[in-house]
Amino acid sequence: MDDDSDRTEPGYKPLFAELGLLVLVMVATALLTGRIGTMELLVVEVVFFLTPLTLWVIGRIGLPLPKWIVFNVGGIAFGIVGAAVIAERIEMAWVVGAFLVLIVYDYLAVHRSDAMSKLGKGAFKLNLPLAVIIPLSSEHSHDDLRKVISNGGFDGIQESDLPPFTLIGLGDLVIPSVLACVALSISATWLTVGGFAVPLGTLGAVVGAVTGLYVLRRFAPEGPMAGMLTLVPGTLGGYLVGAIIAGAPLVTALGL
Repeated sequence: MDDDSDRTEPGYKPLFAELGLLVLVMVATALLTGRIGTMELLVVEVVFFLTPLTLWVIGRIGLPLPKWIVFNVGGIAFGIVGAAVIAERIEMAWVVGAFLVLIVYDYLAVHRSDAMSKLGKGAFKLNLPLAVIIPLSSEHSHDDLRKVISNGGFDGIQESDLPPFTLIGLGDLVIPSVLACVALSISATWLTVGGFAVPLGTLGAVVGAVTGLYVLRRFAPEGPMAGMLTLVPGTLGGYLVGAIIAGAPLVTALGL
């Protein structure tokens, strides 16, 4: 789920920040895949539960470190490790099936029910890092943002007087990363160029995900949007294009 509270401005700087963040998470997850040991689930739990505690400590002792930075770092770390763990335990056919389900789920959760808004309220009440926040003003206050979303969900953002910011759900970063990492395990999606093996399937997924996020941010109407509506077609389509260019049969690329 994505929310952009300031679509009236050109917004190229926050847009580029989001696109760069997506690439960072996807690449970092790909580098981590296959390199985590048997304690990976413990690492995820530690990151998940220590981030709210860290935020609380910073608030109590008054360190000169913006809370939204700690919130974001915790969320990104949790997302990268979590995506790598999932990618190591799932096959491409299941990823493709999950992608199709997620399109429907995200649309219904954001546009046909208040499920996503309730999730946001619960997450921000507990200060769980399930989103990444990019402030567009020096007056941004993480505590004020928490209060607004905790009381009114994501819909409450539009009715508030919060300084401009942009917010992207952690799932919109993690889900494309899972497909890109699973693609690494399909040798047919790699292409040898000049003696070097290039993971065209994974690179295609990254390019497709970035394109999907760009389309969402530049052309979506104001308010919360279901990010999977453009991220899934972009990521999956980009992956398939890269895989086919590498010479992989469509059936093989889909893990069938």
